[in-house]
Amino acid sequence: MKRILFALILSGLVLASATVSTAQIPARQVDRPLTLKQGVVAADVGVGHTMTDPTESTDASLGFVYGVLDDLQLGLSLPMGVDPTFETNDPAIVAIFRMHRTQELEAGLKIETSIPVKEGSAAELNVGAPVRWRSGPLRIDTGVVLGYALTDPAQKSLQIPIGVSYNLNDHLAFQLNTGVRAPEFEFDKYIMPLGAGLVYTLTSQGMTRGDIGVSASFPFFMQKGNVTTTDFMVISVGGRAFF
Repeated sequence: MKRILFALILSGLVLASATVSTAQIPARQVDRPLTLKQGVVAADVGVGHTMTDPTESTDASLGFVYGVLDDLQLGLSLPMGVDPTFETNDPAIVAIFRMHRTQELEAGLKIETSIPVKEGSAAELNVGAPVRWRSGPLRIDTGVVLGYALTDPAQKSLQIPIGVSYNLNDHLAFQLNTGVRAPEFEFDKYIMPLGAGLVYTLTSQGMTRGDIGVSASFPFFMQKGNVTTTDFMVISVGGRAFF
């Protein structure tokens, strides 16, 4: 009986802690911090359909993020191919450590590494310095990312991502993503993606429960020689739930 009572009390404390944590998650995308609050868990799911000529394919992903501390979060993502054949791809572990925080500006360190489980794949390491700036309904995410793939021969890259979020109201936000990637640090071989989408935040009883979003992107929108490529497009639908 004592064990049952202890378990009930412990479960109540965990649920109360989760309720308090999720209540602290801002509804507006522009107000979201660089890292999750301590104790918050986020579960992500997404589906992307690649439309190319003459073939098409569908991919999916699952992800989990945990706020270890207010300034430290750890995540795991599990990508997979769905169509034309089902296959699991290399999972990735991501850590973000927030090193600077003001109301308008946040900056930190991001480390992401893949685990090669797919035949013929190689481990990859990405080290970045994310920067997040906000003002009113506008938020801009940028920074620098250095990538290194343990292929033969090894491959390295430099990436400068640019993400813009604009809250149309407290629940709906427009997002634009672009940037530049330089394989082997050679900017004359640059690749510039372009994507846009909408994200809607779900709330109830004063707490942020999750997000749902849809987007369209061109991963190779502009490349070397200012060549524009629009025949490779990805339509994505995804969601995030907070616990």
